[in-house]
Amino acid sequence: GTLTPGGNNITIGSTGSIIINGSATLGSFPFPAGTQSFANFTLNNPSGITFSNDVTITGVLTLTDGSLIFNDRTLRLNGTLSVGSGGDLSSNSSSTLIIGGTGALGSSLNFSGSGNTLGTLTMTRASTGSAEINSTVTISSNLNLSNGELINTNGLTMANGATLTRSGGTLTNDRPDVPSGAYNVVYNPGISINTGLELPGPADLTQLNNLTISGPTVLTQNLTVNGNVTLSSSTFTCGANTITMRGSTWTRSGGSFIPGTGQVTFDGVSSIVASSGTPQFGNFRV
Repeated sequence: GTLTPGGNNITIGSTGSIIINGSATLGSFPFPAGTQSFANFTLNNPSGITFSNDVTITGVLTLTDGSLIFNDRTLRLNGTLSVGSGGDLSSNSSSTLIIGGTGALGSSLNFSGSGNTLGTLTMTRASTGSAEINSTVTISSNLNLSNGELINTNGLTMANGATLTRSGGTLTNDRPDVPSGAYNVVYNPGISINTGLELPGPADLTQLNNLTISGPTVLTQNLTVNGNVTLSSSTFTCGANTITMRGSTWTRSGGSFIPGTGQVTFDGVSSIVASSGTPQFGNFRV
């Protein structure tokens, strides 16, 4: 039926559940002011529902039918996800989705065709946890791989100028799509990690803009950088790979570059800056 709050609010306790059925247009759910946290939410209404608050769901989010709209808001999923054939998420470039909790998320993340942009996506599920993307979603600002496995079955897209930060999580199955322009990659792990599918492929010569190293990172592929390389702390190990630098500046403000048997080719770079020690290169080509 119709939900008419009349200026009133509905308060849901931390162990509470919400079930939205029927087909009436409901608009925004009448939460009280402030961030909301509760156990379970079920949407089975083709007209959908809007969250106008930041919301954390600690149990099961069930999207049977209709769109759960969280434009300009933060949605945190700490439990599991169950998506039916008619259900999806809908967001915009000011939305944030955080995948927390433990274990497998469940159903793959499915976004509406008219609401498939996120400002920020953060994967921070426990190290054995995972979540899957299997529909188009464009990250306009930040993709944070903090913990757990983000499985890109299909559709993960980085907008021009967006930044992917990897500190402990992993991206598996496929690299992000980059329809136009280039994105930035930042490494700030606490322990040494090998680069992976978060980087553009070796043959993708225009898709990486800036590369920042602020944690121990081992390069596992050839790489072309079209913006700046910044070594701010820790180590960046090249191995036997080739880095082609087409951007403006290679900066060492801290940490060190370990060249191995690889090669760094400067193709259009305007300057090499070192505010901490002398930059060291192995095989060097201009």
